[in-house]
Amino acid sequence: MSENSQVTSVVEKALRYSQELIDDYKKTRGLARNIYYVLQLGTIVLSGVTPILVLVDELETGSIWLKWLPVICPAIASIVASMVTSFPFQENWISANRVVELLEAEQEKFILGATPAYRYYDIADPAEREKTSRKAIANFIAKVNSIHLKQVERDAAESKEVESSDSGAQKAPEN
Repeated sequence: MSENSQVTSVVEKALRYSQELIDDYKKTRGLARNIYYVLQLGTIVLSGVTPILVLVDELETGSIWLKWLPVICPAIASIVASMVTSFPFQENWISANRVVELLEAEQEKFILGATPAYRYYDIADPAEREKTSRKAIANFIAKVNSIHLKQVERDAAESKEVESSDSGAQKAPEN
């Protein structure tokens, strides 16, 4: 295997790794966004239907289940609204989108050799080109890992924040 094909193989692996991360964050972004929108829409619809159901209740239709709808819809709307505020769907969606943008930008910089850290295509000496290309690949992987690790740390910190606020709310005050 020639040095050039070996470098090409390593570059492909590095790009595949970053693309897998991008795809994973895109999946997370889409799922969080869709859940957020469905819950928001559910809250709006259930809240909007409630006054209509109260008017229908006044019509004396005789149906027992219609009598319960003005109570059930606001209760479900309240639960759905609580889910939107209790779980960070919007924050996860925005955060995943930011990471996707950062990873895609880094990938493009690497492919194009847009920064000095990634520029190795224009070196004439084969030995120097291989050395520089390995350094560029290492820089790229380090940057991709840094972006990913910052997101993981941010998620872990937010998780601890939620856990500590939950446990603080559950503790009874000591006398």
